[in-house]
Amino acid sequence: MPSKAHSSLTRSMVEPLFTREHVDKMRPQIQQTVDSLLDDMLKQEGEQPMDLVDKFSLPVPSFVSLFGI
Repeated sequence: MPSKAHSSLTRSMVEPLFTREHVDKMRPQIQQTVDSLLDDMLKQEGEQPMDLVDKFSLPVPSFVSLFGI
């Protein structure tokens, strides 16, 4: 289990990424990613069952760069 100092240091490094201001700044990229993934899913037109986690839930945080990279 990490020490309190390590946990505090780690939290202080990522905490600014989850402020309302930062999330609002990232909103266009998040929206574009979500729209693109949903469009891809709609193109399949229900031809066969789809795994929502595999096709949407997992890719969203992977495609959205919280670190501006």
